Amino acid sequence: MTQMLQINRTHSLTRLRWLKGDPRRAIGDDAIERQVARLVDRFQSAASAAGFVVRTPTDPRHRGPLVVLQSLDAPALVTQLAQDGIIASSRDNGLRISFHAYNNDADVDAVLAALQSHRHLLEQAVTPTQA
Repeated sequence: MTQMLQINRTHSLTRLRWLKGDPRRAIGDDAIERQVARLVDRFQSAASAAGFVVRTPTDPRHRGPLVVLQSLDAPALVTQLAQDGIIASSRDNGLRISFHAYNNDADVDAVLAALQSHRHLLEQAVTPTQA
């Protein structure tokens, strides 16, 4: 569960209580898949536009609920995000952010805001004018 994104524990627990049992049964697999894909696309696009190096494929057919950003020190970034109430994980220097049925646009915005405040721990994309 270390990959789960949890912005506000109380809010997330309320949503999970609403989904008590099997969320797929309450919402439906197709609806969950569409919601997660939309959140991943929104997050990935915004992270890329912010200048972060996104390692996750842009083609939705080749990605899942996980977005990986290249970090300069992923374990330190995971610690900083945890202090902001965001649970993420890392592998090597990849910051791993995952979305699920209980996440919404406010969660995406919160992660993006937190990443902006810790951008010194993220690799920045080189633009053609910088090359």
